[in-house]
Amino acid sequence: MSEDTATPATRSRARVAAVVVTVIAVVIAGGLWFRSTLAVPQADGEAAPGVLRLDPATSAGDDPFTASVVSPEHDAGAVLTEVIVARTVAITQDTATDGTTGAAQVAATAPGLYGGSGRLSSCEPQALTDFLAADAAKAAAWAGVLGISVESIPAFVAGLTSVVLTMDTLVTNHGFEAGVATAHPSLLQAGTAVLVDARGLPVVRCACGNPLLPAQLTAALAEVELVGSAWDGLDLQRVVTVTPAAEDVSAFTVADLSSGELVDLPVGAGLAPDVYVATSSNHAQTAYEPEPYRGTLQTSPDGVTWTVALETTPMLDVATGGGLAVAVGLDAQSGGAIHTSTDGETWTPAIGVVDPLTAVTYGDGTWIAVGNRSFAEEGGEGDGSSGAIYRSEDAVTWERVATTDPYENSELAGSGEMLYQSMTSVAYGHGRWIAGATECAYRTCMRVLFTSDDAVIWTRTALDDRIVRVDLAHDGEEWAFVGGTAKPDPANNAEIDFPIGAAGTSPDGVTWSVGATSPEGLVLTGLNPGGGAWLAVDAYVPASADAAPPGGGVHRSTDLLTWERIGTADPWTTSVALLRTGAAAPAAAPVGQVDADADADADSVRIRTAGLELLAADGTTAQTLPFQESAAAAIEAVTGLLGASFSELTPGDGYCSADRTRVTWGALWLTHEGTDAAASGWWVGLDSDVAGVTGPDGVTVGQSVADVRAAHPEAPSESYGYEGVQYDLVYLDVTSTDGGTEDMAVEVVGEDGVVVGLRAPVYVMGDC
Repeated sequence: MSEDTATPATRSRARVAAVVVTVIAVVIAGGLWFRSTLAVPQADGEAAPGVLRLDPATSAGDDPFTASVVSPEHDAGAVLTEVIVARTVAITQDTATDGTTGAAQVAATAPGLYGGSGRLSSCEPQALTDFLAADAAKAAAWAGVLGISVESIPAFVAGLTSVVLTMDTLVTNHGFEAGVATAHPSLLQAGTAVLVDARGLPVVRCACGNPLLPAQLTAALAEVELVGSAWDGLDLQRVVTVTPAAEDVSAFTVADLSSGELVDLPVGAGLAPDVYVATSSNHAQTAYEPEPYRGTLQTSPDGVTWTVALETTPMLDVATGGGLAVAVGLDAQSGGAIHTSTDGETWTPAIGVVDPLTAVTYGDGTWIAVGNRSFAEEGGEGDGSSGAIYRSEDAVTWERVATTDPYENSELAGSGEMLYQSMTSVAYGHGRWIAGATECAYRTCMRVLFTSDDAVIWTRTALDDRIVRVDLAHDGEEWAFVGGTAKPDPANNAEIDFPIGAAGTSPDGVTWSVGATSPEGLVLTGLNPGGGAWLAVDAYVPASADAAPPGGGVHRSTDLLTWERIGTADPWTTSVALLRTGAAAPAAAPVGQVDADADADADSVRIRTAGLELLAADGTTAQTLPFQESAAAAIEAVTGLLGASFSELTPGDGYCSADRTRVTWGALWLTHEGTDAAASGWWVGLDSDVAGVTGPDGVTVGQSVADVRAAHPEAPSESYGYEGVQYDLVYLDVTSTDGGTEDMAVEVVGEDGVVVGLRAPVYVMGDC
């Protein structure tokens, strides 16, 4: 984009300067501060409402206050993604217009009005503060425009939020000329880096340090004289003005400039530095040699130097979105393991699933993971070798929403061979989910894609037969893959498994353009977009059972064909991604959400027959969480009181029992059916003393059974001996159910005269 070339309207600078200096002097002397309301001055001193200056994103404009304070890593000339542009069109179509200018009046809190930098903040607030501190005259003029004192500049700037305009925006800009601030109506191009205040108003243009005020143009945009260089795509019918929030907000929902996804950016925070995260797994090697499964979760500040954040079971893939990293793989029982992190350093296990997981992705506020159906499940052709697809809204609780079956592949089903399938990747883009898989009938294999608009109903499509390995991703603009193509003339069957490295792009995820990677033959996997480029790692393509690990090379490319090795992670690294810390996905309203004030005074938990009670310090009930309602609210409330929980899935036997999820806080546990905590029906138990957790009337683990019976002489109870141990069951808080035909209670379990556990709800003396 070119610099401004036109000349502003004629002005009587001496007269204006004298007026402004006088006003500033009076304000300073009186100890008052105000925001400037200057308009563009004419020779006679009157405002010239018919002149509008065009300020391209890459231009500092005339008379800048400071040198550029745009972050070196922000590309002001970058074209906004299709996702962002489409969202801005919708925003301008649904808002009212200013009666004078015709500009769309967009609320400062509108999701996607502002964009966020892909790495670090788009502006450098400290540099702005330093520039102003070095020039007293500029500092005084700058502070005067914004109605603050010079002394408060550092604190004021520190409270601003660094964002990027996603639409051409009308403002009042201020240059610095002849020792004073001079105002002019200005149109800032989309892509301009600005600092906004706590109500969302742009107050600083980072390319020049100029202070900004709301637009005060008093003529229709269609009638103004434009001064400066127009940019491609300039459309005066899509110009916006920003309407501030009624009060200070805590965060803005901005569009990530790389992916287009909406994320919450806290006020006063430039985007925190991104970190690289990676997974590793030696499970491919252990297929040949009897070595223990192992894996790692790794982190790096730059992609060059890597450290192990957590040693795990095999981790096969990692994806990022909404300020969260999610890694998936295998657990010790060959089920699915899931870990999450907001900083790349600390990882938390999520609820595991019955099927081993091979890939994960994030899109449209949803996490999707794919894997292979467990051999533990029985009942149907292809079991143990078909695909499983899981969905989660929070990356904590997961539900299997679909399965895929190789016997539905018409090209293989008639072979007479046993068929098997392996899910290899999954990605999201342009409203579509696409998963990649390999389907085989003995040694005859083909690669297929499954597409879905809702992650529930999937349609099989045969992949380009040139591609023999594929790992998919989407960067907000286009689909991409890394993997390999078949050797032209393989000498034997073994060579079929060792492809030539390849990568390619697709407009729709189905039709692909394919090219060889460089360096020649570089076979990659673990593809993810990040930092305006593509990231991938060395793939494992063993030529023999004792082949060396893939090497752990971490590679970066801007075109998918030429790759630069930027670092080396664990030799068995399987995937790499870039995690933007300090930002979170806009919070959806979760099922079973606890009222923010409901447990604000909660001090302890009491187990009752009807559910859990959160008690205040004075013993009164702050909140009740019934067993027959959603477990999600109870999990959130107890976590808020007792701290982080651990979750694990216990697979059912397929006959008499179903899958169950147990959530634990030390010795306190909560179990619900399946993986969806939003479902109703759950129960709890206490296996050891936990501070702040009791049963009815304060009964807890470690208490004497005799004391419990003495305090509740009417309570039903039973005793029996087994293998030399005396067991006691005392039923407290008995409640009639089913019209009085059944009694439920809190069961106090005793061993050799001491309470060792509590259970609720249970049937009184029922045959469990």
